[in-house]
Formats: sequence, C-alpha cells, structure tokens
Amino acid sequence: MEDEELRAHFEAARQETAAMRQETAAIRQETAAIRQETAAMRQETAAMRQENAAMRKENAAAHVETRRHFEIIAERTRHEVQLVAESVLMVNEKLDRTAADLHEKIDRTASEMQALVKFSYDELDRRVRVLEKK
Repeated sequence: MEDEELRAHFEAARQETAAMRQETAAIRQETAAIRQETAAMRQETAAMRQENAAMRKENAAAHVETRRHFEIIAERTRHEVQLVAESVLMVNEKLDRTAADLHEKIDRTASEMQALVKFSYDELDRRVRVLEKK
C-alpha cells in the first residue's frame, strides 16, 4: 500500500467518521426531542391524574348531595303518603257515619210510613164500619 492509498483510506475513514458523527448528533437530537416529548407527556399525565382526582372528589360530593336530596324527597313523600292514608281513613269513617245515618233515616221513615198507613187504614176501616152499620 502506498502513501496515496493510505491517505485515501484515512480520508474515507475521516469522512465516514464525520458522517457517523453527524448521524450520532442527529440521533442525539432526536433522543433529546423524544425525552422532551416524554417529559411533556408525563406532565400531561400528571395533570390528567390531578384532574381525574378532582373530578372524583366532585363526583363523590355530588353523590353525597344527591343522596341527601333523595332522602329528603323520600321522607317528604312518605309523609305525604301518610297524610293521604289518614285522609282516606277519615273519609271512610265519614262515609260509614253517613251510611249509618242514612240507614237510620230510612228505617225511621219506613216506620213512620208504616204507622201512617196503619193509622190511615184503621181510620178507613172505622169509617167503612160506621157506614156499614147505617
């Protein structure tokens, strides 16, 4: 090998080394960019976790509030149903009293009518006998 060939090999090696250095620098830049993106993603993930935790707290608080509201409505509904049941009982009692009063009135009226009919019949019978005797 001659000096010229040796120099050509060294020059080719230098060029390859320079090309490799450029490639290595590009890879390092890409790696740095990937690391930055990864760091940004980690920050976003941490922020999302915080938001998720905050939303869970809000949801838990809303659940407690909804449950409390539901219990209040349920209690109010139970109270209103109790009032309706009491009103139905009072109406039933009033209806029973009215029915009893009507039965009593019908019985009394029937007795009075029977007495009037009997009196009228007796009076008519007496008058017919008086006429028959004449």
